[in-house]
Amino acid sequence: SSLVLGAAERYLEYFDPKFLFVEAGAGANRHTTPGTGLLYLIEAPLFLIGLIFLGKRIGGNEKYVPLVVAFAGPVAAASIVGPVSITRAVVMVYGMSLLVALGIYVLILKKERESKLMLGIIAVLYFANFLYFAHQYTVQKVYHNPWYSDVGLKEMVMEVKQLELGYSAIVIEGGHYIPFIFYNRELPQDFLIGSKFNEVAQANGAKIKNFNKLFFNMPGCPTAGKRNVLYICFGYKVPKYGKLVSVIRYKDNQPAIILFEFIGEASSVKLPERLEYSNEVDKRFPDGVLPANYANYWPVEK
Repeated sequence: SSLVLGAAERYLEYFDPKFLFVEAGAGANRHTTPGTGLLYLIEAPLFLIGLIFLGKRIGGNEKYVPLVVAFAGPVAAASIVGPVSITRAVVMVYGMSLLVALGIYVLILKKERESKLMLGIIAVLYFANFLYFAHQYTVQKVYHNPWYSDVGLKEMVMEVKQLELGYSAIVIEGGHYIPFIFYNRELPQDFLIGSKFNEVAQANGAKIKNFNKLFFNMPGCPTAGKRNVLYICFGYKVPKYGKLVSVIRYKDNQPAIILFEFIGEASSVKLPERLEYSNEVDKRFPDGVLPANYANYWPVEK
């Protein structure tokens, strides 16, 4: 059936050399480091050498341990519809690491002098690979590819904490309720008491409707909103009738999160660097303000 074929296809994707050694984030960038695979690139030949040696030289049932761990690891992950995930593939690392270690053992299984030389070469290559990974993790990921690392969410929570007393409600694009629970150290019982839930999960995957005056699952940045409400969106475009309150940026100075309110007229204030006003409007609300008795905090199509 199509379900079985789909699972088989996803399973094989976990053994794609590109995913294993070059770019684990090609399918899903979250929790990955750009330009790196599940394993170091230096470990590709070591893995093959270990695999060959295992098949030719090692007998007994113990030879199946790394094979079972490595090749059974993605079975559960493959049953989930979606791109390959580096977090779901973590189990297979243990089996593959055993094969890599076996490959190193084969290469240093020589005369003492040759063994020391080979071990030195492997150590240098590993160190070079580590330096590359460290650069990708601390520079490329943080400054040039931060979009899937939840950058700015802590700053968003802290900013809201400073501003919330001045607004009747805070409305957040998407289902980002967990940062508010985590960074504000909310107790589980307090969260349950102060929350309301939808009957089914919204498009963003969260059932929660609101926690006290925080409202979630706003589908995109609105073109109109209610007065005395703080709106939070992701990106660089401020609504035409919005007044910018604050902006949270990535480390390369690109806007990450904007906080604004609707003031009932198009603002003539020049926006900070790399921000711009959106030209989108909702003709039902020509001044960008929703009536106080409107059922939602953002325009809804009927």
